[in-house]
Amino acid sequence: MEVTAARTLADVYADWKTAYRARLAAKTLSNPQGLINRLAEWRPGQPATPQEFQPDAYGRCCPLEDFCAWLVQEARLPGKNGTKRDRGLYNNTISSYLKQLRKLLKFERLPFDWIEDDFGEEVERDPLTFEEVMQLYRHEPLELKEGSTNALSRRHVRDCFVFNCLTGPRYSDLARLKPSDLMLETFRDESGAAQQLPILVYDQQKIKRDKTKVHVALDPIAYEIWQRYQGKLPVPSNKHMVATIKQLCRAAGLKRKVTHVRGRGAERITREVELWQVVSCHTARYTFITLQFEGGADVVFIQDSVGHANLNTTRGYLKTRLKDRHTSTLAAFERLRRHSC
Repeated sequence: MEVTAARTLADVYADWKTAYRARLAAKTLSNPQGLINRLAEWRPGQPATPQEFQPDAYGRCCPLEDFCAWLVQEARLPGKNGTKRDRGLYNNTISSYLKQLRKLLKFERLPFDWIEDDFGEEVERDPLTFEEVMQLYRHEPLELKEGSTNALSRRHVRDCFVFNCLTGPRYSDLARLKPSDLMLETFRDESGAAQQLPILVYDQQKIKRDKTKVHVALDPIAYEIWQRYQGKLPVPSNKHMVATIKQLCRAAGLKRKVTHVRGRGAERITREVELWQVVSCHTARYTFITLQFEGGADVVFIQDSVGHANLNTTRGYLKTRLKDRHTSTLAAFERLRRHSC
């Protein structure tokens, strides 16, 4: 009698990708592939099945516990040229794998709510100061060698990143901006004189059926960048933009020391690095929100400018500078000291 091979999680992923190929972006469709690859590394030659990732009568799942322990202790981060480095993955990476596992189990119509994510944690990001944004904008990228064509593309990355720091869209929304997203609205100043302000109006889109209309006024430098490219910002791929903006920030002298903290299981890994080393596309969004807050903008207005549905999401982005926290702490005690005299 012919024996049918057990359905694997890789099979489930292939069917899920086929079912959602018309509704989700290519990047979203590729997200579970990381989980599938890690499962293959965990148990070479033994494909994982959805049924084994189900709880027993006591609510435990030994295969999942073993997989998570392997991720924390044994899995290695990918390095350059296919090499591996740093034994053990960061907690947020493990958290992303658990989310993908829940997604595939749900698609397979198996219980998935029982999987608890004890790994996800908020990452403390370091936004740029306004002076650092301007320092980067004034930096003129140099050609790597005579006849190189990289200088122009580097200017593109610099302009796109600075524009993002001054307007705040997600990378995916930044890449979709088009000339028709700019409107000139007429306002009257205190003297009653009419003036036109450039307003960026775009659809923020996390998933295809969830759209939010966002309005944000353009700072003069952001408007200058917009006009330079006639509303067609040359946004590169996320990977290319991250790699290039790190190089540009380093060359521009953004070497302020920042504390980089990541969790690996119960371990906390803390290291001092230079700012350019931790800059990413999402740093621009953090920078915009932080600069707006430091400049005195109301947090509700900031929420509208970035399209957050929940005010607490906006508050989670707000980062006060360390020196401001110290000053505030000392000022509070000084006020108490004056009142007690």
